Amino acid sequence: MKQLLFIENETDEVLPKEYHKINNICAIIYDQITEIFTKKNYKSLLETKISFDKNIQNIEQLENDEIHILDYLKENGLNNELENILTKHILLSISSDFVNFIFESLNCAKKCKSTVAYALLRKPFTDELLLLEQLLVDRTDFIYKFFHIGEPKNYDPSFKYKNVEIIKETIEKATSKLKMNFFYSKDFIYELRYDKTFVNGINGISNKALHIVTDDSHYKTTEQNLNFIFSRKNDIIEQLKNYYLTVPHLLFYSASIIDEIAFSFIKKNDTENNSLRILKQFKRLIGYVLFTEENKVTETSQNDELFKILSENLNFICENCNHTNETNRNDYESFFYSNSITCKKCSTDLLKFEKNIIEIQKISK
Repeated sequence: MKQLLFIENETDEVLPKEYHKINNICAIIYDQITEIFTKKNYKSLLETKISFDKNIQNIEQLENDEIHILDYLKENGLNNELENILTKHILLSISSDFVNFIFESLNCAKKCKSTVAYALLRKPFTDELLLLEQLLVDRTDFIYKFFHIGEPKNYDPSFKYKNVEIIKETIEKATSKLKMNFFYSKDFIYELRYDKTFVNGINGISNKALHIVTDDSHYKTTEQNLNFIFSRKNDIIEQLKNYYLTVPHLLFYSASIIDEIAFSFIKKNDTENNSLRILKQFKRLIGYVLFTEENKVTETSQNDELFKILSENLNFICENCNHTNETNRNDYESFFYSNSITCKKCSTDLLKFEKNIIEIQKISK
């Protein structure tokens, strides 16, 4: 779906040019998330093999479809198998809904429909992402609340909104599990999603986008006005500026959370899967650097220094021609958009060689 979000021809777009690069960065990270539904590497998310002991009870009930597989596993104390099946199912189901909302939001922002773009952010980033974070932090606890207890109030994200410390603790534990973790503090991620007082956060703005009148003191409708209805061109530009400053942070973070859960079910000793995981993490790292530079969070000179450090620490050797490659900023930026870094001598993709993948993996350590 990236091609529908990606801006190739700038003259055909109504979105101001200064947001084109960030839009395209978002499109690529969005595509990273959807890979769990399209790449064969994630096939294990769609199936779970269970070995039944010969002494297991009432197997004929299961064979005759007289009992649901989940209830059968519960009755026989096969809680690990039950947990794996449910975690995979919940991950794929939530992620599917998540990407649908995010796609439409990004597409609306691209068309300068800022009201709808913001209205679509609330469910994925406040509710669904919190469920995914809990799955990553402690899937056993989440599955216990979701399935074994089953009472919605025990896992309803809205019940946690009032407990700031619980949400921050969940975010902190989730970020600690991420590889190549370049995200800000738990407080920053929290503020972007939930803090009503945070000007650049999505809570207040999405509330105004969803409700025609709001009376919360932090985002109260002004007199003789209706939220977003009378927005002029300058207002929409300001809304888009805030959108492209805020949403990419959360998109990078969400992609990392989803991948971390997904790869926990994928063979770790498989070379292809290991390469995919490392390259996706590295791609997010490079993309995040490019994003922060584009929205003026970091200076170009700072990022040039970072790319220089990467070059000094990554020893890429082409096994096709034995040339030792010195990489630079252009190589990394090209990698983000094309998934490859080519040999300076023979133009072979250097990332097809396992030793070079291992070089990248060192960065995370």
